[in-house]
Amino acid sequence: DGDIRNHHAHVVMTTRRVTPDGLGEKTLIERENKWLLNAGQPTSHMQLGDIRQAWEEHANRSLMRAGLDIRIDHRSHLERGLEIEPTEHMGVHAAQMDRRGLSVSRQRLEAKAAKRNADRIRNNPGEVLTLITDEKSVFNRHDVARALHRYIDDSQTFVNAFASVMASPALVELQPEQNGELARYTTREMLTLEHQMADRAVRLGEDRSHHVNVDHVATALDRQDAAIRTVVASSLRNALVRGEISPSDRDQKVASAGLCDEQRLAVNHITGPEKIAAVIGFAGAGKSTMLAAAREAWAQQGIRVVGAALAGKAAEGLEESSGIASRTLASWEYGWQSGKGLLDKDDVFVIDEAGMVGSRQLSRFIAEVEARGAKLVLVGDHE
Repeated sequence: DGDIRNHHAHVVMTTRRVTPDGLGEKTLIERENKWLLNAGQPTSHMQLGDIRQAWEEHANRSLMRAGLDIRIDHRSHLERGLEIEPTEHMGVHAAQMDRRGLSVSRQRLEAKAAKRNADRIRNNPGEVLTLITDEKSVFNRHDVARALHRYIDDSQTFVNAFASVMASPALVELQPEQNGELARYTTREMLTLEHQMADRAVRLGEDRSHHVNVDHVATALDRQDAAIRTVVASSLRNALVRGEISPSDRDQKVASAGLCDEQRLAVNHITGPEKIAAVIGFAGAGKSTMLAAAREAWAQQGIRVVGAALAGKAAEGLEESSGIASRTLASWEYGWQSGKGLLDKDDVFVIDEAGMVGSRQLSRFIAEVEARGAKLVLVGDHE
């Protein structure tokens, strides 16, 4: 109808275990907190937080693969250090009452919150810019308008707030409006952060002190080739028994199996002396197999290698496929804050699905790797 509504979705999930025979026992989230604490399990509130984070990871992966330069954040405004009050979902029945002219108490509360938000935005327009750059590093004035519409519904208040944000000294124009395309902006904070991140990456690339003996690399490649040939031979065994393939054809296929040239180049690249390396490849292109070979070369050199990913499933997949002990990025940061699991000099820190990591978080990891004298390996997809 042309108005700005709180578009959203409800996700329904079972709190029972799903079995071949239907729904089974209660999952942990349905247990009482007293029972959970006695059993050494996280409370229901903590579990809901994990679900929110998992939804963020799933949504952001889908957004990235769809080619959309936008991310969501499961954290509350308070957790993100923002004073702007979030909008509340009024509910379908309350919305219908409001449209019929009936009194809705929450609507009055929303109006008060909108006024407080307008005052906060006027006093600190940078808060809106922080909200936007949490989702995307580069944006246009339409993105500013959409962000403001979440918190302000009065037209004149909106115009004034929009002018305040666009006049903010924190705003930086990257590209002026031209050929019908909107001007593109970022913030001074994001510009500084990405320049610092690039400078650190250059320094890590110029530091060629991370040595791995070429014999270790060659041995690791040979062992990975042998492992691949064993798998291929096993997969062809039944076909040979059924007469679908001749022994000579089987032998030829097994002999030709192994790492491809691109995988070998990638292994040599990431085990090189530079303290930063990046590998990009299509999904299913064999990045995990390549990492398994590199892990073995590092291990022969006595180098510790650990991994991380934004999503828990991705971290588990990295560990299972490459043998690199892995955790989520959030888990690593939480440990580092309490002095646990700190990187040592010459450790290798692998980040899988690096393209999904936001600039602020990636910048913190690059800074930590450089400060500890470790090596950073970034792995990602073309999508």
